[in-house]
Amino acid sequence: MFSYCVHELHFSEDAACKRIRAARTARQFPALFAMLAEGRLHVSAVVLLAPHLTPENADELLAAATHRSSSEIERLLAQRFPRPDLPARLEAISPPLPLAQPSPSMKTGCQRWT
Repeated sequence: MFSYCVHELHFSEDAACKRIRAARTARQFPALFAMLAEGRLHVSAVVLLAPHLTPENADELLAAATHRSSSEIERLLAQRFPRPDLPARLEAISPPLPLAQPSPSMKTGCQRWT
């Protein structure tokens, strides 16, 4: 499918990936087909929503995303699915051990310019 989108339809690689992802998501949630066809959602919106859609929340989430820009959908998702905060404590790790120097008799495979 990717090859067809890129070579026959002349989509960019990114556009092909987005459309394939949107099509796969629409197979799981058929309401997306009508929403895309009617212009209530755009392909980028479907790609943003895809990881968060479940059978339980699909109707509500799709309704909330209708006629929204990508940045509005990103804010909507951030409100509904907040990411955990960064850890409160950071621990230092020990520095890496120095690498052993090769002996002069070992060949490294590359020449050094002098």
